[in-house]
Amino acid sequence: MLDRVCWFGDGVYDATYAHNHIVFDMDAHLTRFYNSAKLLGMNIPIERDELDKLLRELVRKVDDGDQFVYMQVTRGSVLRGHIYPENMQGNLWITLTPCPVADTYKPIDVITYEDKRFLYCNCKTLNLIPSCLAATAADRAGCQEAIFHRGDLVTECAHSNVSIFKDGKVITHQLDDMVLPGTARIRLLAFAKKLGYGVLEKEVTDITDYWQDDFVYFLIGCSFSFESELLEADVPVRHIQENKNVPMFNTNIELQSAGKFHGNMVVSMRPIPNDLVVKAVNVTASMPRVHGAPIQIGNPEAIGIKDVTKPDYGDSVTINEGEIPVFWACGVTPQNAVMQTKPEIAITHSPGHMFITDVKNVNLKY
Repeated sequence: MLDRVCWFGDGVYDATYAHNHIVFDMDAHLTRFYNSAKLLGMNIPIERDELDKLLRELVRKVDDGDQFVYMQVTRGSVLRGHIYPENMQGNLWITLTPCPVADTYKPIDVITYEDKRFLYCNCKTLNLIPSCLAATAADRAGCQEAIFHRGDLVTECAHSNVSIFKDGKVITHQLDDMVLPGTARIRLLAFAKKLGYGVLEKEVTDITDYWQDDFVYFLIGCSFSFESELLEADVPVRHIQENKNVPMFNTNIELQSAGKFHGNMVVSMRPIPNDLVVKAVNVTASMPRVHGAPIQIGNPEAIGIKDVTKPDYGDSVTINEGEIPVFWACGVTPQNAVMQTKPEIAITHSPGHMFITDVKNVNLKY
């Protein structure tokens, strides 16, 4: 009862599986275990090489070759008190539990759960109350996992990292103190890059650290520029009314290649009242340097869009009765070409977050 884990959950752990008495990715798990202890100033009582050898020996002694391998170190034993002595000797725990390896091809059901964990999520600490609450909520909902989110930001799951495969790239949370540096995550991202898929881990507001002297940059027109003229002509712009980003969609419109860059057009959509469509066409046609007239009116299926309520980028907006979805070429098209071509590095804006110049919109007319 003097172990600080009993009072404060003051410890870190790591876990993996053994199959046929062989521990999966032992090196990566030991690295994370010792890093977690170091980040919180805990002393593991044996050297890493010794623990590696001990774990392998213990795994071989268990009759069942498939095991759950668990290691834990607590800060140590001392009378209860928030302040702990310096250089405490940690207490090491090891448990091996017979455990068949799960079928990783079987789909699972999930729930979403607000992430209320503290910001040491990059360590496998024993403060697991939020994860336990989330896992229990998932189980009682008939699901196998809970996906944590902080507002609109997906972080990870109660038991695992989470990645999303979309539009030819793997999207996952960047490594910081909100997520655990999962060993499976490391392998997944390495495998994705080997297969030529892009990996999106973070968006930044300053590209200074990424800029290279041989980069070539270019600016293209944006349909946001003609919206002030639409408003001036009393044509409503729904995403502005609803304080949202404009909805954008991938299409089946194939574009002419430029060198190795290729891909299909991306379009933005604005619902326009029936009696104002002609006016909207005329206003935007007068501004060809910012995409000009629409490329499709009222028939999204004709350009490969199956559901106008589910944009590929941006936000869904309300389409009222008596309104027609109108589609304009979109500046996200080059990003789509980049994703299809997969250069080693490219820096682009986030869809809907554009570069603002000192050129007046009205000066973009013929």
